[in-house]
Amino acid sequence: DRDSRTDFLKTVHYEARRAGLDPLLVLGLIEVESRFRKYAVSDAGARGYMQVMPFWVREIGSGEQDLFHLRTNLTSAQIYQRALAEVVEICRQARFSPRHVDIGGGLPVRHVLTRGGKVFDGEFGLRAFAEMLRQAIKAFPAAQELWLENGRWVSAGSGALVMKILDVKERRGLRQLVCDGGRTMNALTSLWEQHALLTHPVRQGPETLTVIHGPTCMAFDQLLRLPLPRTLKAGDHLVWLEAGAYHIPWETRFSHGHAAVWWHDAAGLRQVRAAQSFADFWSVWTADTANQPKCCVEAVGEKFFE
Repeated sequence: DRDSRTDFLKTVHYEARRAGLDPLLVLGLIEVESRFRKYAVSDAGARGYMQVMPFWVREIGSGEQDLFHLRTNLTSAQIYQRALAEVVEICRQARFSPRHVDIGGGLPVRHVLTRGGKVFDGEFGLRAFAEMLRQAIKAFPAAQELWLENGRWVSAGSGALVMKILDVKERRGLRQLVCDGGRTMNALTSLWEQHALLTHPVRQGPETLTVIHGPTCMAFDQLLRLPLPRTLKAGDHLVWLEAGAYHIPWETRFSHGHAAVWWHDAAGLRQVRAAQSFADFWSVWTADTANQPKCCVEAVGEKFFE
């Protein structure tokens, strides 16, 4: 379906760029190697989109017998069931009996929408999921454990990303809010999700189509695109909800330092990490290059100015 294809292409683009590769080259390789079949197995035993041989897992991986890991927000237990059926067939053909079956996470987070506005958990049922797990373990006779990684499903609602509007720009009927936080540094899941947004102070009045940008120079750094009151202005704050779990582990320091982190529990509200100053952030890149080997400094400079 269209959503799955779009999701796949975004993932390939992100991972290719992160590895310093041309996304088109990666897509071409996938087409030749597996014809875009995720669970393809060759006669030699190579597996997956890129037809990786299992020994590479032992050489450069964790050594665990993990079979696959699905993404977040799977909309029904049937998706797991279909994927597991394919893995069972792979194991049969490869004569492989896993001791540990990792089905990843992926339970849909409540109140989170797709980028197109669809409700992720509209078709999901915990009872159907539990029954699927009971049947799944029977399909792997040698399995000692079935692993679940649904931490985000449990804790997504425990966090919020608070951003300050730094500047407001308008171009061709589109209002753009430039903030001190955004997708690139703090909210990678906004690539495929829409989260509820609050404003502080509360602003009312006529709304206009608005894009919320992070502070980096990347066009990719767009958190949300939605109608918002025109009364929002520099100095106001935006609160992006359901930001628990992965957002701190995934945060980056692309052109800016880490944000402050505040914690609230029965003991009250307290700061557990101060915001990283620009001087501290910049010192990482300027620290004592004089003592580095000359070829290393030149290589960094060449890469910087390419």
